[in-house]
Amino acid sequence: MNQPPAIVKAYRKRIWQIRAAHDVRDFYNNKGFHFEKRKTEPGVFEIRLNDQFRLFIRFEGESPRKIVVVIGIKDLH
Repeated sequence: MNQPPAIVKAYRKRIWQIRAAHDVRDFYNNKGFHFEKRKTEPGVFEIRLNDQFRLFIRFEGESPRKIVVVIGIKDLH
């Protein structure tokens, strides 16, 4: 699916921020992420890209070697 350029830019910014995170606490501490656990999808989390689009991720592995798996970008409107 072709995403608008602003969403691609926001995605790239979030990926750099994810790479810079040391652990899951960094996701919760970064208020700009609006990081939330999905109530309808166990083990899935969302990070806001803008008012309309969200980046969906999950964590795999055990601490301290957890990895972030990008599930996709969804339009919530």
